[in-house]
Parts: sequence; C-alpha cells; structure tokens
Amino acid sequence: MQRIKENILYIKVVQFTSTTKMQKQMLEAYLTNVWFPQVIKLGALSCRYVSIDETKAMMINMFPNEEVGESVQVGREEERNELRQHHKYIVFKGKSTAYVEA
Repeated sequence: MQRIKENILYIKVVQFTSTTKMQKQMLEAYLTNVWFPQVIKLGALSCRYVSIDETKAMMINMFPNEEVGESVQVGREEERNELRQHHKYIVFKGKSTAYVEA
C-alpha cells in the first residue's frame, strides 16, 4: 500500500550538459567525492547524481527548507565558475509538497 506523505522539502535540481563523455565522468567523480559531502555538511538532507546519457546528467539535492537550500550557495562561486568551463547547466528550485512511497 502506498501512502501520501506531506513533508515540505526544498529541492534543487541541476541539469548538466558536459562537453565530452570524459568531462561527464570527471563531473560525477567530483560531485560524489567532493561537492556532495560539502553540501551535506552545509545542511542538505540528501544528494543524488542521475546519469541521463553520454554527456548529460542531473544532480538532485534536498534540503529541510528554502533558507538552508539557498545558504549552501554562499562561498561556492569559485567552484561554480570552474564547473562552467566544461559544463553547461540549468538550475531548477522548488518545494516538494507531497510524495508517495511504497
């Protein structure tokens, strides 16, 4: 039986398009080994990396609220600039209002 749960979380989804397959592989290693642990320390509840195809991927980060989610950007501009050199990305932000689990 599935239950609908009301748990409002703030979510950031970042869609990446890398210049090459190797750049995407390097992005995955960087996000999972460096970026995600830092984001967790700054207050994220979870971080996920989703591979879409050879050069596209997504990062999904969940936060307890918008304030924490937006504060994670502070002090990370240098790292974002480095990512921009080899990857185009689009950021989507919003609040989850309900989810269903098995």
